[in-house]
Amino acid sequence: MTIKVSLGKLKTKASIQEMWLEMFRIQIDIIPIEIKHLEYLQQLPFHHGDPFDRTIVSQAQANNCTIITKDQTFAKYAIQTL
Repeated sequence: MTIKVSLGKLKTKASIQEMWLEMFRIQIDIIPIEIKHLEYLQQLPFHHGDPFDRTIVSQAQANNCTIITKDQTFAKYAIQTL
């Protein structure tokens, strides 16, 4: 999220610290990158050129998670989006 904010791709009135605290409060998990995510990442088709977004997709696949996004490109992958 920090990178998206700094690139101007994510607009928010809250600071990163405030968002972190709110995610903790509502029990949204922050998933660290693990070797299994990199294995999924290596097999992903190139529907998306953004390496960070591709990493998020691989984490969602490996952990059976839902991604909250407005980016329609995520729908091309075998993952749940909201």
